[in-house]
Amino acid sequence: MTHHEYDKSGREISSVTYDMNKQMLRRCVYLFSGVSVSTELIYEANATLMRRKDYQYEAGKLAQAISRYFNPDGTVREDQIEGFDSEERILLTYGLTASGKPLGDGKYLHEYDAEGRETRRLDLDEFDVEKLPKREERIEYSSDEHGNWITRRARSKWLGDSDWTETITVRTIEYYS
Repeated sequence: MTHHEYDKSGREISSVTYDMNKQMLRRCVYLFSGVSVSTELIYEANATLMRRKDYQYEAGKLAQAISRYFNPDGTVREDQIEGFDSEERILLTYGLTASGKPLGDGKYLHEYDAEGRETRRLDLDEFDVEKLPKREERIEYSSDEHGNWITRRARSKWLGDSDWTETITVRTIEYYS
């Protein structure tokens, strides 16, 4: 269960998540700069900071978000960086160690269709982004008569593999009149 708190203008300023025994698990606090969230802080039940996410805007649109994850002793564990496109969709993601070096799990480049659905993801070598992608995923959708996707077909292949792996997700949407 999650309890949400709002300011007088209707913006969510915090939330507290509880387990089934009504024991607090975590608290999230949102700080604003004007109308936009500038910082999101997530604390464990014991008030230890788990994550700080800072949002950066350009021309009023989300351009970048940096999440800093902390160890229980308060030291930095890692940073996750997200870059956004002009439609505020994730364009590029990657991670850095506490010392600022690449985590070693790659950079991810995302592409979208006109409906804003992800259609392609490239896993790049974070040490040399000029190389061919280590992995490519292509995503296709089938939609119902309302334009909502009901089948998602994701095909992926690692560099050097000849065969594509396919994952199909099917969802059912019930509409009420």
